Amino acid sequence: MMKTSIVVLCLAIASCMPSTATHQGSFFQKKAGKRKIVIFYHGIFGDARTTWGKTDKAWPMLISSDPQFEDFDVFVVDYDSPYLSKTSNIEEVSVAKKQELQTKGILRDYDQVHIIAHSMGGIIAQRICVLLRAETTPDYSKIKSITLLSTPSHGATIAYLTSWLSSNPQLKDLKSSDMNTLLQAYYNSWKLLADSRVKSGLLQPRINVLYETKPMITIKIVERTYTLTAFDGLPIALDRNHIDMAKPDGYEDRLYETVRSFIQEAVEPPEEEVGMFIVEGMSFDDAVNGILRGTGFAPRYISCDTIKNKKIVAGELKARSIERFIALLGQRLIGSNRIQLKIQKNQEQSLYDISCDEN
Repeated sequence: MMKTSIVVLCLAIASCMPSTATHQGSFFQKKAGKRKIVIFYHGIFGDARTTWGKTDKAWPMLISSDPQFEDFDVFVVDYDSPYLSKTSNIEEVSVAKKQELQTKGILRDYDQVHIIAHSMGGIIAQRICVLLRAETTPDYSKIKSITLLSTPSHGATIAYLTSWLSSNPQLKDLKSSDMNTLLQAYYNSWKLLADSRVKSGLLQPRINVLYETKPMITIKIVERTYTLTAFDGLPIALDRNHIDMAKPDGYEDRLYETVRSFIQEAVEPPEEEVGMFIVEGMSFDDAVNGILRGTGFAPRYISCDTIKNKKIVAGELKARSIERFIALLGQRLIGSNRIQLKIQKNQEQSLYDISCDEN
């Protein structure tokens, strides 16, 4: 029974292996003058050329030809991840790939960066975000969303069972976090990063999690439980196996549509599309904790003051979010039963009276 299980596990992993002839390094798909970019990170045993599907229908190609992504460039990250031989560990890959983003000028040349990461690539992407944030440079603020596709943020059982077959240290790094201090430390730093967005009132980057529900042969490579890191919203289940989580069938594929919608929701509008809000009668903490924390809105700034014995909170939001913001105020404010909200949008001012039930 044990021999059969090991054979099945080996076959499952072997089916993930790309041809060594396709290992050609990271590559760009660029258009002149674009300020937004989608970056792809493949997983263990994958590469930039084969992980994302057949060449003419690969995910990066779909984005490049999608009218809804016409103002985006694409960068597909590659790194060495052989099945049997030694190579860099996850931390070494993460540091190298962070440096690659900076060396190639991606974090200099683009205002909005959106990440799609499969399997172990999601751990690398999370680690890169943590490293960038620690540098306290503008680079980290460029990252607007990160979508994790069956990422074993807490490790994977199959890694423990197969690591003895391979000299690749990445497999050992992917052992269950119950016995893996590396992934424990990674999760702690990622959780702190996610929590810091809430405290600042700026939910960026938006973090999305999708997971597989079908096995490879008879083994599910990454179970749902192992994918649940710090993230926004609800985890999304897809009826796909681990490898197919990186291979949408086309524009109407649920995988493609779901991730596209995540990116579109996180895209910031042009600078001129900003609305100012001024709220009387509420505290700064009420504004942050009672409204902004749960909305996903990205205020450009938020400040508070007391004018003529009235508490004033002011800030800027995406103009397209203003109407929803008004509705939320009416539903979620507690305390004063009469609040005035002044909105400045496109150089016009309107005054909204919002009634709230006293608690």
